Amino acid sequence: MNIKLICNSIGKLCYLSAACLLLSTLVELHYPPRDFPYWFLLPAALALALGILLCRVRPNEQNLYARDGIAAVVFGWLVITLLGALPFLLSRVCDSFIDSFFESISGFSTTGASILRDVESLTKGLLFWRSFSQWLGGLGFLALMSAFSSSVKAQTIYVLQSEITGPTLEKFVPKIENTIKILYAIYVILTLGSVLALTFCRMPLFDAVLNSFGAVATGGFSINNAGIAEYNSLTVEIVLTVIMLASGVNFTLYYMFVTHSKRAVVKDEELHFYLGTFAVLTIAIAICLHMQGVFESFGESLRRSAFHVSSIITTAGYTSYDYNLWPLFPKALLLLLMFFGGSAGSTSGGIKHVRILLLFKLVRREVGRLTHPRSAHVVTLNGKAVDNKVLHAVGVYFFLLISLFFGAFILISFDTNDFTTAFSAVAACINSIGPGFNAVGPSGNYADFSSLSKVVFIACMFIGRLEIYPIVVLFTPSFWRRSGLR
Repeated sequence: MNIKLICNSIGKLCYLSAACLLLSTLVELHYPPRDFPYWFLLPAALALALGILLCRVRPNEQNLYARDGIAAVVFGWLVITLLGALPFLLSRVCDSFIDSFFESISGFSTTGASILRDVESLTKGLLFWRSFSQWLGGLGFLALMSAFSSSVKAQTIYVLQSEITGPTLEKFVPKIENTIKILYAIYVILTLGSVLALTFCRMPLFDAVLNSFGAVATGGFSINNAGIAEYNSLTVEIVLTVIMLASGVNFTLYYMFVTHSKRAVVKDEELHFYLGTFAVLTIAIAICLHMQGVFESFGESLRRSAFHVSSIITTAGYTSYDYNLWPLFPKALLLLLMFFGGSAGSTSGGIKHVRILLLFKLVRREVGRLTHPRSAHVVTLNGKAVDNKVLHAVGVYFFLLISLFFGAFILISFDTNDFTTAFSAVAACINSIGPGFNAVGPSGNYADFSSLSKVVFIACMFIGRLEIYPIVVLFTPSFWRRSGLR
């Protein structure tokens, strides 16, 4: 294992963390009460010192192999989330380090779960840091650092495969660093577009920026206790619905559409499945809400349904209404959507639509083999045959996710007798959604859980954001042997 290069990479990540903490310091000083923000300056100094120390380690070679990339991602995320927890602890917003770490990992993993009972009591700087952490974690820190590092090598793809969501990482330009730069350009454009659209809807600039961070990164940290309902604006909800839905699309498709391959985008099967799921469930929930008399008009039912389906399917977790008050049928559909997630190559969490689509195709292939054993059965996606290795990886990923989910659910069950709360809380954390149902619904939070349960939730958020494999591989004995993974 190239330990020196891993340390060097984490050191550069500490520089990035220090810069972001200093940016939050400037925000803190700009808005009243303008107290001395030691809760940002001390962590920034620590991050800078740690960065200088680790960057002094000079690697003998610049090549990263599979296990080096996995170790760099896992330990890099661990370091930056630990540093990110310090402002919450030093400012005494959180009572314990576990609570501070919970809030930090929830932000960086774009989960949006919170233990804070009164968000509006936070200073502007802490609100900014809380929301900015989501935006930083949306596409991954090491992906950003790798794109602009002069020492990037072809093997950097091992790092990116551990951070970018989905079964495979597709390069649409020859150099991987250029691919990541394009992805981040799309990310920034979506964010700026969201800020402009929300300010056009007469949302204050500060609110527009922070809500855009949450919508584009599909994080969902709200800066109001009432969530998006605070604005009581149809236009704000429409804009956020569109932005969240757009952020759940594979970013590769945006590049393809602008450059050369509009037809391929239009025919993309995952996009069809993603938008089709959104449309069908939005209409189904709207009809149910209207027929059950939850809202007087079908238009109001459609408005609430579209916003929350977009929020859950993209794992953003924003809320504009307490859906705990809805009938069982729409709540059951929202719970199902928590596992779907958005598209591969987006900022969304969850299983991803492409994996679910491949699982359906895999079932169809096996049924076809039983009925026509002598025929050739090939699983295709967008007209191309899917490698059996990818299909195997999708099946294993699904098995691991369900196994980890029920393992976490059993542990959480010691802490509550409410089945719905425990089940939805684990689903919301492992799929990076945030709010669940009952005690952890739109009007609740995770503050009343025990420290043990919060540690389980932290593990769920961490594992869910890195899509299981890097964490599982890290705990295998072969990973630490000299031969290791190359």
